[in-house]
Amino acid sequence: MNIGINQSILRLELVRRLLSHLPIRGRLLDYGCGLGDLTYQLAPMFEETIGVDVTPERIAWANGEFHPVKFYMCNETELDYPDNDFDVVLSSVVINWVDNPHSYLQRIHRVLVRNGHLVILVKAPDAVRNFFRMLLNKHPGPQGFEIDSMTKMLKVLGFRIIDADCYYDPLIDLINNPKSILVELVKLPMRLFKMKKYAQYYGIIAMKI
Repeated sequence: MNIGINQSILRLELVRRLLSHLPIRGRLLDYGCGLGDLTYQLAPMFEETIGVDVTPERIAWANGEFHPVKFYMCNETELDYPDNDFDVVLSSVVINWVDNPHSYLQRIHRVLVRNGHLVILVKAPDAVRNFFRMLLNKHPGPQGFEIDSMTKMLKVLGFRIIDADCYYDPLIDLINNPKSILVELVKLPMRLFKMKKYAQYYGIIAMKI
């Protein structure tokens, strides 16, 4: 899935804020790196950076554009790296699109060193918009993972939560009709106070235990 420049900037800023908690950088794996732009921008912070993705076209593009960072194919159910191999694993809005989120997170846990860190960005359900849809007897919009349920899942799978942060999409990308204006007016206080529960995207940094 390709994203716009605003999204790319916001994701990079969020990842950098979460990574600021780490005193040691080491080796980074970007699991589901897409076109590799985020991987490349983070590479100077680490001793070694690797990106993997399931789409051959994306890997070919990344290797052509972002030398000397290395990008490799992976399949949808395996991660071909040994146990305890990476200090940090990044997952940037990938878990929303995998068939088995638990297995995906288990693979991340396996390849992390003890006390290694996962930085995961997640698309959340739009709680406010879905509330209005419910009032109109409509089905909820595209679903995601609420931050509480994602936090609980990570804890069950052997992670300790270090911190969480979020970002809201730019208003210019959201307001395109009267209904969207109403929704965003309701969400304005939540946006101003950066309330993670109502943000379109949030990020968590968690440590393998």
